[in-house]
Amino acid sequence: MRLSAMSEARCFLDCHQIGMEQNEGVDALIGGKAAQLALLSRYGLPVPPSFVIPAPICRSLIPDLLWQSAIAVCSQYAREGTNEEVEKKLQRIRLRIWGLRLRADFRACLYGFLTSKNWHDQVLAVRSSAIGEDGKQHSFAGIYRSELNVVGNDALESAILQVIASLWTLQACAYRESIQCRHDDASMAVIVMPMVDSIAAGVAFTCDPRDGREDRLLISSVYGLADELVTGKVSGEDVIIQRDWSCQDWRVVGRRLKGSSVMQMLGNDRSGKDTKNEADRPYILNDTKAIQLAQLAMRAAKAFDYAQAFLDIEWVFDGEQFFLVQARPISARSSFTYPQLRTQKLIWTNGNTKEIFPFPMKASELEPMLCAINEMLTLAPRVLGIQVLEGLQRARLFDGRLYLNVSAIQWELFQHFDLRPDDVNFIFGGHQPAITLPSRNWHNRLRVARNFLLAFVRFPAYRRRGLREASDVAVNAIVWRQQDLSLLEIRELLEELGDRARHTYRQFQGMCLMQGASGTLIQLQKLIDKLCGDESKAIVAALMTEGEKSISAQQGLDLIQLAKLAAQDQIAMRFLTSEEASTPCEIDDALCTPAFKQAYVEFLDKYGHRGNYESYLSRPSWREQTENLHLAIINLVDADIGVLEQRQRQQIEWAWTRLGERCHFFQRILIRQLQRQAKIECNQREFARSHFALVHARSRALMLEIGRRLTEQEKIAAPVDIFHLDYAEIESACIGDLPAYALQNRIVDRKRKIERWEQIAVPDVVLQDVHNVARQSADSQSQEPANVVSVKSQEGFFQWQGIAVSMSSYRGKVVFLESPSEIGAMQQGDVVVAMSTDPSWLPVFLKAGAMIVETGGYLSHTAIVARELGIPSVVNVPGIAKLLKNGDEVWLDGPNGRVVLLAAS
Repeated sequence: MRLSAMSEARCFLDCHQIGMEQNEGVDALIGGKAAQLALLSRYGLPVPPSFVIPAPICRSLIPDLLWQSAIAVCSQYAREGTNEEVEKKLQRIRLRIWGLRLRADFRACLYGFLTSKNWHDQVLAVRSSAIGEDGKQHSFAGIYRSELNVVGNDALESAILQVIASLWTLQACAYRESIQCRHDDASMAVIVMPMVDSIAAGVAFTCDPRDGREDRLLISSVYGLADELVTGKVSGEDVIIQRDWSCQDWRVVGRRLKGSSVMQMLGNDRSGKDTKNEADRPYILNDTKAIQLAQLAMRAAKAFDYAQAFLDIEWVFDGEQFFLVQARPISARSSFTYPQLRTQKLIWTNGNTKEIFPFPMKASELEPMLCAINEMLTLAPRVLGIQVLEGLQRARLFDGRLYLNVSAIQWELFQHFDLRPDDVNFIFGGHQPAITLPSRNWHNRLRVARNFLLAFVRFPAYRRRGLREASDVAVNAIVWRQQDLSLLEIRELLEELGDRARHTYRQFQGMCLMQGASGTLIQLQKLIDKLCGDESKAIVAALMTEGEKSISAQQGLDLIQLAKLAAQDQIAMRFLTSEEASTPCEIDDALCTPAFKQAYVEFLDKYGHRGNYESYLSRPSWREQTENLHLAIINLVDADIGVLEQRQRQQIEWAWTRLGERCHFFQRILIRQLQRQAKIECNQREFARSHFALVHARSRALMLEIGRRLTEQEKIAAPVDIFHLDYAEIESACIGDLPAYALQNRIVDRKRKIERWEQIAVPDVVLQDVHNVARQSADSQSQEPANVVSVKSQEGFFQWQGIAVSMSSYRGKVVFLESPSEIGAMQQGDVVVAMSTDPSWLPVFLKAGAMIVETGGYLSHTAIVARELGIPSVVNVPGIAKLLKNGDEVWLDGPNGRVVLLAAS
């Protein structure tokens, strides 16, 4: 940079202003540490005033010859590794840099800067902010220099030079070599900020760095300043704070006093309140202050990245307020899991979740879903009195998509119920590998037998409880719809919303067990596998069409009846295709006839809480947004229920005929009992899901009412923007702890992040090293997405293998649909290819001749509905959407789960 171009405005950039602008590529100008401070300011977190001298300015302060000499010496280290000689040369270079007299125009800018801030007598901190420092992959922690307690123009000038010179130490040289960073690219920006009058300071980790446990935070603190703590020269006081998955319940669970080597773990009855004698104890941070800091650290981490909220934060405390002076992503951490899995790769899969959550999740949706998944996947063993591993995270976002910890799930189902990993994968769908299992002994087998006995005794009671809970939810849902939320105080709205985010699945444990456990179907499949061999999948699929319809299947049949009624009513058809009012309360006889109006309103009363990908809180239900419902009705006028019913009868007759040929009388009785129970469990699974959707609809209504109020206060741009905020942020917005600019910046940045996530083709499976989880992500070093294998048959046709979930076969032309709203693009009887389905796809099922779905397992929504309605379907065929084109003619071999390409379009 030419010296004549220097000015105070260019030499000293305000991190707060940089944060407001959110410039892309700012890290390359001001370095990682300053960029993180800018983000902290952008998101309204407590940061001291911070200014940064950009890297190009710092580079221009050092003569070219001296800079090139430093690069040459570091290159010598790279070639020869002669540490002692290189260090002597680098030390001479640093001494020459320290002895420089800064150029007159920069010194003038420096003086003007101190004058404009009235900082001539202010005690300052001068910190490094090298390019690449404090990044997600490399931290450079403790590598570069910081100068504290700097006062006056001359001292500040010297401190700036010392920080720049710290680029050229042997330690920095070796670190760059280890991460393959070119010495020519080494560059330093310098941060200048006032020193906080620190009573205490330290470091906060938003996960436990010792074992990677995600529900615990570790805070290390010392009196005064934390520079020696950060560099590892002293050992401070450690506090462990535990939170629940909703980040609403906090307590101190462990302490290690300064000078002690033992971490004392405390009982679970600690509430976070100061105990009676705590004031007399030698704590740097008491329980109340430790929890306050932990909550601040967690909010900072989630502001940075709610999907991967893991930060290493430096903080200071002035006696009244905590300030954050540095934040870096935790670039290497362990992953908390069972001891038996610590030597294996961790397996994360979206083979099951992609069906329900195919899109990136928003901030408001993540914490309630983590609570739900961890509750659902641990409820069955807890009902049986089994101690599950506390703190184990069973779900995580990669590039915004939800993945399950299938390593832990495979281990727990094997350990408690003797279910092999391959069986788990079959249920889940996806193409994830299996964990390595130890050998069984008689103690293990006896414990599994005990678990099955207890399940036989206890699970039915929980299922009956679930039915009562669902009945209560249905009654409450009517009251909820009639309630005017605008009359409630903001505190009432926040309390109910927080309680739902934290306790919904704990409150409805019966419904939770109904949705999560379907073990009888697995046992039925295993039995028929032994008796019927290759035909077993088709036989089970046929058997599961017999009996009472699930609520999802009945919803589809009721929708067809509504479509038939509309087809005979020209006024109703005009209403469905018009842009007139689209909510039941606004329908009058001028818009549609009384007969259709009654049927339409009854349908919405029963199913209006369902919608397109209804598990997302941010997506409207049919009752809120009826366009998709109207489209479905219009496209189902030609659907033929008679064909579906005839196909079901044929399948059931065929299945029992084959069982009569292969099984004796008592085996058929056992199969009949298992089939009835499996049918009940599958129906209850869909029943619970529908009623949880009613609860979610209430949470959505609460959020939209709060969003409406925040919009009126001009804190957010629109009510729907609230879905980009988590509960803590919503609460802070309502009570005034977060300024409007901070809320709006978080929302804007998260919208951009979701847009980027939506462009990423995520893998089906992520494999991670248990000791270095954070170095891998779904878009970098993870396993590539699995693709179905194309096989050429003897007849010359390409074919692909999936999971057979229905016994019927079908021949037809392919149409690819990304959303159920595209139902108008298909013809009656087409073979629909989809990435995933949920209940909103029912109209597509009813219009299609057959379904091919990339994801899903034996208990997926596609599988259950396809079996019940007798629709030929194959699931778990990853990549098939890219292999088939619209108009291709295919043969769906339902009993064998094959897709055969007969003719290309």
